[in-house]
Amino acid sequence: MSSFIFRSGEINLRCSTADLQSITCQWKVNKTEADTLYSLYYQTSRELVWKICGNQRNSTIGYTIIYRCTFATSDVNETSIIVNASNPYYTQTFYEEHFRTDNVVRPDAPRIVKTVSTVGGKLRLIWEPPITKLLGHMIYQIRYSEQNGTSWKTLLIQKQLQSEMLDLPHSKTYYMQLRTKPNGIKYKGFWSSWSDTFTATIPGPMGKCEPYKCSRLIFPFVIIVAKMSITFANLLLNIYFNLKILIQTAAQFEI
Repeated sequence: MSSFIFRSGEINLRCSTADLQSITCQWKVNKTEADTLYSLYYQTSRELVWKICGNQRNSTIGYTIIYRCTFATSDVNETSIIVNASNPYYTQTFYEEHFRTDNVVRPDAPRIVKTVSTVGGKLRLIWEPPITKLLGHMIYQIRYSEQNGTSWKTLLIQKQLQSEMLDLPHSKTYYMQLRTKPNGIKYKGFWSSWSDTFTATIPGPMGKCEPYKCSRLIFPFVIIVAKMSITFANLLLNIYFNLKILIQTAAQFEI
């Protein structure tokens, strides 16, 4: 039986940590390799022995089988990975160069908590970071769309805050998502997945409204003013005729 050694890129192996306490490694193979047995082994700088990852699981999407396995670690560890693939005809070994845990951070998606409307029609977006230990070490991306899931526009947020003021056209409803990753100074890694979609409406400035909305508000007012004007005109006309009659009557008595 033949034996071969390959770099981990051949199976798209990627390892990451969301909490600095465990590492999850994922790799992908073609569905035609379903009869091949895969096993992941890891070695840390604290324990210089190879251990098998025992909670391996897999799922199939189309013609691809995705394997995942998770094992405990710490944020100061350096870890090496090999994946063994064996079948009756050959064995293959895929190896990953050692990496530091704090260089493969892929946090969970942050959670958008709420939005707050401000004076002038602006909107403040407030969120919760995915892990407290990474506070001050993250950057964020906000994307928004007027149509749910299409025509996204993206903003990069590099300030160490958990909120951002959005100056967007008012009187519209927006669909918003958020993601995060380490800023690359103390921790390095990958973008998280996008958060759940959050919907928010930015109201118009005080005293202003859209033309089609204003017309609906102004039209009844115009009707009321017109009716009042007609009533007032009729009242003046009645006063005029009554005064005219009084003047004519007084003139007859003088004669």
